[in-house]
Amino acid sequence: MEGDVDKQRKQILQGQMSDVALQKQHQRNYNRWLCRARAEDLSDIAALKALYQTGVDSCGRTVMILVGRNIPVTLIDIEKALLYFIHVMDHITVKEYVMVYFHTLTGEHNHLDSEFLKNLYDIVDT
Repeated sequence: MEGDVDKQRKQILQGQMSDVALQKQHQRNYNRWLCRARAEDLSDIAALKALYQTGVDSCGRTVMILVGRNIPVTLIDIEKALLYFIHVMDHITVKEYVMVYFHTLTGEHNHLDSEFLKNLYDIVDT
């Protein structure tokens, strides 16, 4: 174990945790998500073609496309989608990248919650 987890959580809530400790905790959290993503069968999410790499921008950053209309939120396990996105983004987030979200032609059945996008960014922002 890495020390007293309750004490660490209390320090986080009180804003007393060091940047190094926060970074370490974030990395452990990311590694747990990544381990789950590598263990799951995510082929059904991959078949949606909702997230893909298109190339690089003028600054040399990788450009990732997220197509909202290809994500049937009401029909899929959203946590499984999150795992797939983490799996795909793993090798990309080691350097700067750009994420473009297309909201065009989305309807009620594929309207991504902004909390999902925020959660994705918080997890992969290593």
